[in-house]
Amino acid sequence: MSRIKIVDYAKNALLDELYAEAIYSRLAEYYKGKDISGKFEELAKIERRRANFWKNTMSPLDMLL
Repeated sequence: MSRIKIVDYAKNALLDELYAEAIYSRLAEYYKGKDISGKFEELAKIERRRANFWKNTMSPLDMLL
């Protein structure tokens, strides 16, 4: 795989994680006070950690968006 494709893959992965985090966070807020809200909050945290992985992986290589 070429370096350009790897960089594109990493950028897309970061965007996917950020998008998923936003969705889960909004769902947690929408269902606040219900049991499902906590599940969505946990999913948002997972996606945030995954986004941070991609940010940290790309940052030293000057590949941030």
